[in-house]
Amino acid sequence: MERSWWWLTFKRNWVSKWWRSRAFYKNCDVTVEKQVEETVAFAIKKYGTLDIMYSNAGIMGSWGSILDMDMEEGFDRTMAVNPRGPALCIKHATRAMVKRQVIRGSIICTASSASILGGLGTAGNTAAKHGLGSMG
Repeated sequence: MERSWWWLTFKRNWVSKWWRSRAFYKNCDVTVEKQVEETVAFAIKKYGTLDIMYSNAGIMGSWGSILDMDMEEGFDRTMAVNPRGPALCIKHATRAMVKRQVIRGSIICTASSASILGGLGTAGNTAAKHGLGSMG
């Protein structure tokens, strides 16, 4: 028992140290195209290429009925983040991959069950996730 605990601790520490030297984080507001473009450039400068883009930005928006929704915060902001943000990520990642002739690149965008079923979230979020789901 004691040995398995030691081995798991050793593996966890090794993986943590290994990833710490290879994984980096850059803050990016996906609603600002220039920041998305700069983030892609940052990744290319750091790693020399871009093989995978994983876009996971998303917000719920305002809760409540669409009858009472604040269109600026509840709808427009949700649309700016949920489908537009990933669209900008796709745009700039694809440009970088084509320019560098990446043969087997992947672009992954996370949606949710709201992208295939209506009524699971707020009206703005459901519309946004449907939009994101139809991009692929």
